[in-house]
Amino acid sequence: ENLPSVGLDIGTTACKVVVIQKGAGTDRLLSWAIEPVRNGDQKQAVKKIRAGLVPAPQSVLMAVSGKGTLIRYIDLPRMALADLKTSFAIEADKYFPFPLYRIYTDCHILDAGGRDNKMAVLVAAAKKELIDDRLAMMAEIGLPADLISLDAVAIANAVHVLGLAPSGPGADPAARDEAAAVLEIGELSSGLTIFVDGLPRFSRDIYLGGRDLTKAVAGTLGLDYDQAEALKKDPRQRRDEVVRACETVITKLVAELRLSFDYFVTEKNVSQLRLWLTGGGAGLSGIDGELNRHLDVPVGRWDPTALIEVSDGVDRAALAPRAAQLATALGLALYS
Repeated sequence: ENLPSVGLDIGTTACKVVVIQKGAGTDRLLSWAIEPVRNGDQKQAVKKIRAGLVPAPQSVLMAVSGKGTLIRYIDLPRMALADLKTSFAIEADKYFPFPLYRIYTDCHILDAGGRDNKMAVLVAAAKKELIDDRLAMMAEIGLPADLISLDAVAIANAVHVLGLAPSGPGADPAARDEAAAVLEIGELSSGLTIFVDGLPRFSRDIYLGGRDLTKAVAGTLGLDYDQAEALKKDPRQRRDEVVRACETVITKLVAELRLSFDYFVTEKNVSQLRLWLTGGGAGLSGIDGELNRHLDVPVGRWDPTALIEVSDGVDRAALAPRAAQLATALGLALYS
């Protein structure tokens, strides 16, 4: 049997890991863990995660995101991937605002089976210091990385492998939208990726996240940061009050989303768009309803773990409330 695949998502406030056993025609979630990052010490959090992985993995799959990373979607004359890689290595500076000697780049043909003479290509870049620092940290821990991707590409991989099937009572699993957007709400920023027929066609970072929501709750309700964070995670009877407190941040988020949606709908000539929320910040109760009200598009929550076979050893009751935080790690572990 293949060795398990380990996806590790090193975040600002938590490190997330997902272990997948790949099989013929079916992948199975073997285990997962979320370890808080205390005082900004990501290395310590990764060490704790590694200690909890039995057997210890030989390598992991990882991602970086945020400032210093970039994704572009371009159309090029159709060619073989090997030819694309060669020409892209020479022309990469046309697509990125960084000098080539400061970045690592890669590219991927999205519609490899297409018959048109044009092909859709995803090109990505990350600043070298971002990647080199991450690799150095992992070498110190003794946990080498087999692959470093970008968060948005890992999310796209999870969507590609698992789909975006609606979940919840009364959902029609056969419902498919022409275009769907996934918003992963992280701690410092949120990643938006728009898909057409299951393939990513637009990605951007929006620099609003869970921390902004918590600060809004603290400021409006007169709480300290930790109290606001606890209330945001579990508002109980105060749900409406907490959502109202987040209104300024939600309004800014809506403005950014609307800009992207308007551009994309016009550019790609798609009529109907659906928005799926994932990531830690998507746990704010009521945020889906607010975004639906302001954007006038259907909004759902995307739990990718609901779309994969889960091993008997995994406690589903413990997984369910944390699942949205695992989307990037899961997308990494699902790489073939």
